[in-house]
Amino acid sequence: MKGKDALLCSLLDCGVLDLEILNDVQYDMREIVDEIADIGVPVSLNVVTDMIFRKGQEELEDAVLEALRDARERLDEAEEAGQGEEAGRLMDEVSELESLDVANDIEWYCNYLDTSIWFAGNERLYRERFGDMIGRIEQKMGFEFVG
Repeated sequence: MKGKDALLCSLLDCGVLDLEILNDVQYDMREIVDEIADIGVPVSLNVVTDMIFRKGQEELEDAVLEALRDARERLDEAEEAGQGEEAGRLMDEVSELESLDVANDIEWYCNYLDTSIWFAGNERLYRERFGDMIGRIEQKMGFEFVG
């Protein structure tokens, strides 16, 4: 092995075939490497994929928090307008969103070609409420959530 593949394999502590898992990643790799350097961890392929999954997790967390803020605002408006039935529905929606814990509901395993990410909890709810967002996150990560 010569050239850039040899350099990348040496820097990332991996084999040449392992590099393929990065082919579809759309996140800024320079930003990921900078974040790894900031936390003082040696760069490796497994650390890079871990950071990729953290970025996806953060995006989903942001979407959940935004949906929760929106639902709470609509609940307040419905309560102020005396819309009891709508307020009840929105209370259920708020409770459902509050039950989500992205940090604990998503897990991953980083081991070169055996790398994967999945929902460890509330998968149905995430897919129903955030299916489009999950699709965009999967595209950016270059990985799909496995079921």
